[in-house]
Amino acid sequence: MILRIVLLIISYLLLSAHFFREGETILTAVYLFLPLLFFIKKRWSLIFLQLFSYGGFIIWLQTIFILTSERINLGETWLRMDIILGVVAIFTLFTGLLLNSNKIKSKYL
Repeated sequence: MILRIVLLIISYLLLSAHFFREGETILTAVYLFLPLLFFIKKRWSLIFLQLFSYGGFIIWLQTIFILTSERINLGETWLRMDIILGVVAIFTLFTGLLLNSNKIKSKYL
């Protein structure tokens, strides 16, 4: 269970770094403080954490499309960037799915 939580925290830190780089202070803070919801042992907090993880997956996909089109227009390479960001996107989705385990759900009634 601890590993699942740590992996989700890592994905939220990656999203925070992404938003920090973009100058989005509020979203940076949101993703930094979201893991504190693990201390609230309610079902809604678990659902909230999952939704933000799935939202993070969508954000990574948007980032891939935007950066890829920019690089193509500039004539730069883009495949390596797509692979890296794709792995990060799948990791973020995976961490949200990990919260569906019965062991975690039993702790959040």
